[in-house]
Amino acid sequence: MSFYCIPPTFDATIDSAGDLPGPSVEMMWVGVSLLPTVCGDGLVGIDERCDDGNNTPGDGCNATCQEVEPCFTCAGDPSTCTRSIVTCTDGDGCCPAGCGSTTDDDCPRAVSCKQAKAKAAGKKAEGLLKAFGKNEKRPNALKLAQDISKAQSKFTRQYTREESKGGCQTIGDVDAMEAKVDAFVWDVIDEICLP
Repeated sequence: MSFYCIPPTFDATIDSAGDLPGPSVEMMWVGVSLLPTVCGDGLVGIDERCDDGNNTPGDGCNATCQEVEPCFTCAGDPSTCTRSIVTCTDGDGCCPAGCGSTTDDDCPRAVSCKQAKAKAAGKKAEGLLKAFGKNEKRPNALKLAQDISKAQSKFTRQYTREESKGGCQTIGDVDAMEAKVDAFVWDVIDEICLP
């Protein structure tokens, strides 16, 4: 720690050397740390939001001590971080201890399952629209039927494989989702084919 001597403030106008503060004027000492802040030392530095004594992410204070992680609150020196959300609630961005993908859609497996199912639905719609587009260019009923069948079986295979991994919030809805994708594709085709 370095110390700097700072004269007290005064409001007098200085118009001669005698008015300047001299040895008889009382001085203040101010401590200023010149050491860099170190994340993980357990001391919350001036450029840190928290410091829990380590550089481990996922415990409330991120690896750089610059942010308190979502779903946590941190206080103290060293920082004690606790989960601020402890109930399983869909859509809050948190996956508290004891929650799983079947009880909270923010838990990793539930999120990855939703993403995979949405991707499978998008791929099916893309496959069907491509099949109809190719058939418009070069009509071939047999090829169209094969392409439609390929898109359907690929969708069903991807969708059910994802459900078999466990952790999905919804299961057994492959037929209902496939009907929604098919209805969307038919709506698009109807719009495109209107005179």
